[in-house]
Amino acid sequence: YPLCALAVSDERPVSTQSTWGSSYDKMLNKSPWCSSLFGSTAVCCACNTTVKDGNLTLAWYHDGKPNIFGPGLHNLVYLYDDRRTISAASDHIEHGPLFIITVPQGMLGYGVEKGVPILLSPGRHKIVSYEFIWRRNIDLKDTEIKIGQWTLVRVDFGRVGVATLAGKMSILRPGLHMFEPPDVFLRFVNTRLQILQLPECVQESSDYVPLVVKANISYFVKDPLMLIQRVQDQQAALVITEVSSAAIAAIIRSSTLGRSSETAKAHRG
Repeated sequence: YPLCALAVSDERPVSTQSTWGSSYDKMLNKSPWCSSLFGSTAVCCACNTTVKDGNLTLAWYHDGKPNIFGPGLHNLVYLYDDRRTISAASDHIEHGPLFIITVPQGMLGYGVEKGVPILLSPGRHKIVSYEFIWRRNIDLKDTEIKIGQWTLVRVDFGRVGVATLAGKMSILRPGLHMFEPPDVFLRFVNTRLQILQLPECVQESSDYVPLVVKANISYFVKDPLMLIQRVQDQQAALVITEVSSAAIAAIIRSSTLGRSSETAKAHRG
């Protein structure tokens, strides 16, 4: 689903693509220069911290800045405090103002910064912000999702959404859409071809011959706005059933059984 459907402004949620690069070296802090001096171990074996493959080490530099180091040998004893090791596969890594967040496919990440919701697309994200607050991952299996005062609506292919935007009724095309009051999402409208089975009934021809009528009607919605405006409760199937049944009854009542048989023979011939 295209994230471009989400509005981006000072008042609307901001959508963010994955920021994590393919190389860990570019996304993590560089090891202190003395870690590799003369082969690293020549300096001081006790000074080196070993970070195993698949792990990350979180540490605070003496100036109060957070650092994250990847696998390898790092000299962290004298200038780095509060060291701890975590799995690099963790979906949520928080180290002071530094966040590494992984959003699975089929979900959106949800956080807040300065009161504005931040939506993260699937992938891994590195965020550095003292004002960012991580909330949760949002499962896009749901078609309507509440995000604070906002509502996230997912419109699938084969249908459209109907909403009031700035006081006017509007159509929402397939994708992701975000609303905040006073805008209101109303409902979905199926735009695929649909087949409606009419109830079986008995109608009399013009020569008073009772006929059992079975029929199916195929239809699709061409103008969703007109449907909503004219059929307030969206009971399109009921309206189509009533109109179609009345039309079939009128056709049968204006025909004789003999004329119907001749017409059928002519078609077969």
